[in-house]
Amino acid sequence: SYLVLRRTSLRGANLTDANLMNTSLDGTDLAGANLTRANLARSPDRSVVNWGVDLTGATLTGSDLTENDLTTALLTGVVSGGIVAASPPFLPAGWSLAAGYLAGPGAILAGANLAGSNLTGTSLTGANITGAVLVGATLAGVASGSLVGAPASLPSGWVVLNGYLIGAGANLTDAHLSFANLSGMDLSGVSFARAKLGWVNFANTKLVGADLTDANLGYASLAGANLAGANLTRTNLRASTGTPAYTSVNFFNTICPDGVNSNAAGSTCKNHPWP
Repeated sequence: SYLVLRRTSLRGANLTDANLMNTSLDGTDLAGANLTRANLARSPDRSVVNWGVDLTGATLTGSDLTENDLTTALLTGVVSGGIVAASPPFLPAGWSLAAGYLAGPGAILAGANLAGSNLTGTSLTGANITGAVLVGATLAGVASGSLVGAPASLPSGWVVLNGYLIGAGANLTDAHLSFANLSGMDLSGVSFARAKLGWVNFANTKLVGADLTDANLGYASLAGANLAGANLTRTNLRASTGTPAYTSVNFFNTICPDGVNSNAAGSTCKNHPWP
């Protein structure tokens, strides 16, 4: 049975810690309402007005979010799973609905079964992925950092290191990975823009098409790495060691391993000291 609050105006209401489990909120106006830690499990919530609603720490397990506009909602710490939607809800940037879970920054995905899910472009920064099943998931463009816990499984070629999901196509913009061992990995297409990568071991790592714009690779090991097609705009390679493959690399204001600016060396690091 359901408590029915259909087409009710709860605009701006303080519903912190409210138990609205099995409550029908179809067409209800929740604009600006505070639903922090509220229990909305198994609630039919179709076509709810959610502009600016605060769902921090709320439980939405089994809810129907058909035609919900959550674009401006606060969803940090939201607990989900079993969410249904005849048509996808509108979500804030970096969020996605995958296998019935709301995935995004700070989401609680502990134990979530996301096997084979498409999480392309999702931000999982600060998410709790303890025991999450991610085998076969598509993680292209996924941003992360400050992850909580370790997943039960990952797609082939991916690892969790220093709180980041790392694999081919990952979004590691601004990542702090100094001293990490990434040797032998396939990191093709990864965005390392502005990343701190000093002393990282990239020996025999595939970095084809990687974006290293403004990244700091000082003292990194690049022996046997493949940088074909990589973007090295303003990349700092000072004191990096080893010789990578570097065909079709974009050099611009790159600081070569010997400290020479690529612009003063014919837009390359050849002979500085790469052969």
